[in-house]
Amino acid sequence: MLRSSPSPRTPPPPDLAERRFRALQQAIPEIAWSAAASGDLLHDAPAWRELTGQTQEQLLAPLGWLEAVHPEDRQRTLQTFLVAATESKVWSVEYRLRLADGTFRWMRARGAPVLDDSGRVLEMIVVHATIAESADAERERLLLREVVRQIPAGLIVRGKDGSVLFANDRLRQLVGDLERTHEVTRLDGATLHPSEWPLRRALQHGETVVGEKVRYRSPVQGEVTVVLSAAPVRDSSGEIFAAVGTLQQESHSELLVRTLAESIPALVWRTGAEGRSEFLNGMARRFFGPEGGIARDAWVERLHPDDRERAMRERARGVHRQQLFDLQYRMRDDSGEYRVFYTRTAPVRENGKITGWVGTALDVTDRTRAEGEIRRVAAFTEELLGIVGHDLRDPLNIVMLATTLLRMTDLRDDQRKPVARIAAAAERAVRMLETLLDFTQARIGGGIKVRRAPTDLAQLCADLAAEQERIQVAVSAAGDCTGSWDRARLEQLIGNLLRNAADHGTPGQEVELRCTAEADRVVLSVRNSGAPIAPGMLPTLFEPFKRGARGQGSRNLGLGLYIVRQIAVAHGGSVEARSSAEEGTEFRVILPR
Repeated sequence: MLRSSPSPRTPPPPDLAERRFRALQQAIPEIAWSAAASGDLLHDAPAWRELTGQTQEQLLAPLGWLEAVHPEDRQRTLQTFLVAATESKVWSVEYRLRLADGTFRWMRARGAPVLDDSGRVLEMIVVHATIAESADAERERLLLREVVRQIPAGLIVRGKDGSVLFANDRLRQLVGDLERTHEVTRLDGATLHPSEWPLRRALQHGETVVGEKVRYRSPVQGEVTVVLSAAPVRDSSGEIFAAVGTLQQESHSELLVRTLAESIPALVWRTGAEGRSEFLNGMARRFFGPEGGIARDAWVERLHPDDRERAMRERARGVHRQQLFDLQYRMRDDSGEYRVFYTRTAPVRENGKITGWVGTALDVTDRTRAEGEIRRVAAFTEELLGIVGHDLRDPLNIVMLATTLLRMTDLRDDQRKPVARIAAAAERAVRMLETLLDFTQARIGGGIKVRRAPTDLAQLCADLAAEQERIQVAVSAAGDCTGSWDRARLEQLIGNLLRNAADHGTPGQEVELRCTAEADRVVLSVRNSGAPIAPGMLPTLFEPFKRGARGQGSRNLGLGLYIVRQIAVAHGGSVEARSSAEEGTEFRVILPR
């Protein structure tokens, strides 16, 4: 057996250990770096810099890596590292790492010491791995990041040491260099010292600042007036570790509010906490005139004497409760006319304290008058139809009774025809009268009233079909068609549909009348052949006073199908129609049992 002679072994390079560590950094998905026992990094960590956005100079500075750790987690993370270095042991810690986009991610660091022969720690090898987020948490983080990026106000977060932890694009556009000291003045021209800036006050004193207006020179727009707000961020122990600040241009927000107030078709005002007027829109200025009637209680002088006491009492109650409140009263304009206004007033709160009130007053005079007129017309109509219905029904009943008696006597042939005509006209008049009364009840009285009782719809259909004289009706039923309905109203509904089929169907053709039982309802259908209903008429077919093309010259009121729908609705059901040249015209009534 032949063996190759071993080749001479090349001595390893002196930096082999460092080369192996570099290869390890590239081979594993986690971030690895080495640090001295003090915590300072010994070598560059490109993966760390790519994730955090730190520069090489920042990372290799004394404890530079710790600047990317969340302020709440820094002390605990460093303490864990130093204790492990002192005790020469393996360690692990979880912390939040600030990413390059300003958001934070949970990480787990695990370290092991490199010891010399005497057991002294030479350095610490540390591997950092991402703690997997749930899909929901990741989506929430991305959503929050995008919201912060897109808000129209500038937003900045500074750490306790003043370093910028995050700034959105809008802030960078407005401010430019974040590390530069800008000249900021109050609105009275006095210079605002950096220690007086809202964000500094939030960081150093824990002060919450809301809506402080200042002027400064923007690198983009020159001198501008902005509204600054700031608030401290505290850890679980109550210690301040950061502050959040916002910056928004006053001109944009005020213009937006003013434009909105001017576009509203109502009086709009704002008063201070003491009641003095601070703002009135154009409609309010025109209504109150130059004296500004909203100021303090001057507006009370314009109240109608009959409304004054009530309005003042309800307004005082709303102010005392410090809540939004509504009022309606009459108020005199400059011409001396009293107008009816619906007002809504809401408190303006700053830091939980009411600093003023914002109100709107909508002139509802015309609407109130129109509603009153509608109520008067409705009452008059109901009373008139009630009188007419009573006064007409009695003579019509007498006519019908007389024709019935005449038919029972021996009449000559030339007498029977006029009597039959009189009877038919009287019946039609009674039917029209009842339809008008039903229409009044449906439109003014809140809907047609029904009296439910056990009813067999199939039997009712058969009875009504047998009474028809103008048309032949083919009746069919499927299943148990009983339910709790008003029989008299269903007779009226079916009668209207059969008369509609007789008026518009093909003469001499049968009309199909069918009821079909379903689980919790019964479907009643009436189908006739003939010219289809025009598609444009279907949406308004069940509206009052609507008649088909063939019925335009007829003497009916155009209320039959309207009454059909009202009866169906009164039973908790509905009605629909479909029509085509091939299938004919079908009305389907859905009746819950």
